Amino acid sequence: MFLWQRAFALVQCFVTQSHSLRSGRRRQNLPLGDLIMPEYHDVLGDATRLPISDQLRLIDDLASSVPDDQPPHLSAEWLAEIQRRSDAIDDGSVQTESWSAIRERLFAKHGVRDVG
Repeated sequence: MFLWQRAFALVQCFVTQSHSLRSGRRRQNLPLGDLIMPEYHDVLGDATRLPISDQLRLIDDLASSVPDDQPPHLSAEWLAEIQRRSDAIDDGSVQTESWSAIRERLFAKHGVRDVG
């Protein structure tokens, strides 16, 4: 299953469950046009009840779904920290590590298997 298909299925699941809970009806499959998007805090509450391994997978999937042309707004403090770290890389005072190595180490530490 492609990443976008997993993300769509996850969102559809949250939306369907949220709509069913609000309406007092049992879960049902509704056309997308009839779905009521859940509130952020409802989704967050559901996500925080997931096992840690699923939370980490969800974080990874959500982060991967953000388009490159829509970066987050960063505060002045974050921009200063980014500059400090960039300068440390440029002057050779720190050693870098690939994202794949970091991700593999974190997944191993938390007992998560890569589904991709």
